[in-house]
Amino acid sequence: MPTTLTHTFFGVALGGVLQIGRRPFSFWLLTGLCAALPDVDCLAFAFGVPYEHMLGHRGLTHSLAFVAVVAAVAMPIGRHILRAPAKALPWLGGYFFVVTALHGVLDAMTYGGGLGVAFFAPFSSARYYLPWRPLPVPPIGPGAILRTPYGRAVFLAEFAFVWVPMALLLLAVRLAGRNRQAARRR
Repeated sequence: MPTTLTHTFFGVALGGVLQIGRRPFSFWLLTGLCAALPDVDCLAFAFGVPYEHMLGHRGLTHSLAFVAVVAAVAMPIGRHILRAPAKALPWLGGYFFVVTALHGVLDAMTYGGGLGVAFFAPFSSARYYLPWRPLPVPPIGPGAILRTPYGRAVFLAEFAFVWVPMALLLLAVRLAGRNRQAARRR
């Protein structure tokens, strides 16, 4: 799994790429929470739930069914934060669905251990990876990413394959938006 920080960055950056404009900090906080929430299943390790169990890591909380529940809960919260009309609910639901679902997609891009992502749990226990897997699996635990040479190498890979491309995409979208505005003023 990419680090929680990378999942959060990716979700918030996606909001910027989609040009959803100025939003209160609480909206971005909700976006980041949705992007990172599937990793709540790491708590299962503390309760002795095995990795391969449906409730284990990358199981049910990484599934599209869980993503739909998260989006359904986040949708009215997002509407309240934005003071948006009811007609914004489908857009907000779709937004939070995509932000949360991309967590599993990033996890499916890892190599170096694990069984894959149970996208279709609870209906199927099959787990999947994507064909392109440039991200190493990081060590689990607070601070483990920065304490070891392997952890630092993981973060550098995430930086190269997630942070930099998303930042460049965000920059390109912002520049294109400014160019369109400048062209309209002429």
